[in-house]
Amino acid sequence: MKLELCYQRHQIKASLQNSLTVAVLRYQDDLDLQFIMDEIQTGLQCCGVESYLDWKTNVYFNCSSPGVQACGVPASCCLDPLENGTVPNSQCGFGALVLEEFVAQSVIYLGGCVPQLTRWLNNHAGTIAFYSVLLIVIEIVSLLLATKLLAGIAFATTEHDSRRDGKLLLYEHQSHGGFYS
Repeated sequence: MKLELCYQRHQIKASLQNSLTVAVLRYQDDLDLQFIMDEIQTGLQCCGVESYLDWKTNVYFNCSSPGVQACGVPASCCLDPLENGTVPNSQCGFGALVLEEFVAQSVIYLGGCVPQLTRWLNNHAGTIAFYSVLLIVIEIVSLLLATKLLAGIAFATTEHDSRRDGKLLLYEHQSHGGFYS
């Protein structure tokens, strides 16, 4: 059992890595992925998959890109994207990939999001498990109630049909001269 849980943890971590890697690669091309990645990076105070250097794999942020974002990271990687709570600075991560790590750490988060997500999942595993079990119980109760409702409908339908058939039979006998003609 413990071995299986360990295996599942590795699968979850690999799945997180793959998903975040796709989000980094398609960051500018898919607004939904961009939103999710920005929320993760801002919420967990991280940058990239394993480190901020992962943004070199993005076609818009790598240093060979001709655009203004070349050698940069998204604003969601910045330590203070609002510049002390005033105006959002969408360019705060520009040029971060060419800075020395010592200098970069004063501007952006250096750590990747997979370790942060893994830590968050480990810290909230009990809550996640509780709500997962609760959801399963709710689904089972819903299935049982639906089954009971269907059985009640089937019973009412057969009861109605048998009464109708009985009345029809009685009507036929009466219209042909009664029961003893």
